Amino acid sequence: MSIIESTLNADAARFRQVVPAGEPFMHTVKKGQAFRILDLEGNQAVDTLFYNAGDTEERYDANNTIREQGNLYLTAGSQLLSNDGNLMLTIIAASLAVREALSDAGGLLLRPLMRIEVVVPEECVGPVLGDLQARQANISGSETDMEVSVIHGECPLQSLLGYATQLRSLTRGRGQFTMEFARFDIG
Repeated sequence: MSIIESTLNADAARFRQVVPAGEPFMHTVKKGQAFRILDLEGNQAVDTLFYNAGDTEERYDANNTIREQGNLYLTAGSQLLSNDGNLMLTIIAASLAVREALSDAGGLLLRPLMRIEVVVPEECVGPVLGDLQARQANISGSETDMEVSVIHGECPLQSLLGYATQLRSLTRGRGQFTMEFARFDIG
C-alpha cells in the first residue's frame, strides 16, 4: 500500500490541537471539513471513535466499512461507514490505516512463515545460527555430514529479504539456502 500525503495546506487549518499521548480529545467535524491525525511522537497508535453529533447511537463501524468496500485495507478514497450503514467519513490521505482497521474489526494480520534449509560449511554454523535467530527464525534441527551442516527451521518471509546476500557474506560464498511456504502465523 502506498502512502498518500494530503494536498491540503496545514497552515490554512481552522482548528489545531496537540493532544498528549493517552489523553482524550473531543471535537465536532462538520460536513466538508477535513480531520487530520498526525502522530508527533512516532508511536503509531492513535485510537479514534467517530460518532454522529446529532445521534450518538450512530458510530463508525469497522465491520460495515470493510464488508462494503470488499477488502481489509483503508486507504485514500475509502469511505468509513456507521453501524447504520451511513457514510461518516472519507479518507483523503492515508499511511497507517491498515492495522487500525484490522484491529477494530477483530481481524488478525497474518504473516507467511517459510520452511528453510540452510547448507553451510561446518565452521560457519555459529555465525549463521546467530543471524537466523536475529531474523526470528525457529530452528528445528541440524545435521553435519562431511564438514557440511544442514540447518532446518521456519522463518518469517519478511525477515528473509536480503538473506542470500548476508549468507554469502557469512560463509564467504559457500553457503546456500532454500525456502518454501510452510504456514501463516499471527503477525
